[in-house]
Amino acid sequence: MAFVSDLHLHLPEGGLRETLARKLGNIGESWRKWRLFRRTKAELAGLSDRELADLGLNRSMITSVAHEAVYGVRN
Repeated sequence: MAFVSDLHLHLPEGGLRETLARKLGNIGESWRKWRLFRRTKAELAGLSDRELADLGLNRSMITSVAHEAVYGVRN
């Protein structure tokens, strides 16, 4: 029984259920952002060179622009 009491002391505030829910929420948010990144990148890649030029972009910039649009930072 002492082990269970000690284990509880080391859990973040809120207990195991809340910790797992928070972790699953983080995983879900990461998955959502990854899907948005892929969709954004695919849409940009589907544009013609002329359309990209109108936006001030070229094909070599597509990945970094999509990453910045979704995650807010350049990779």
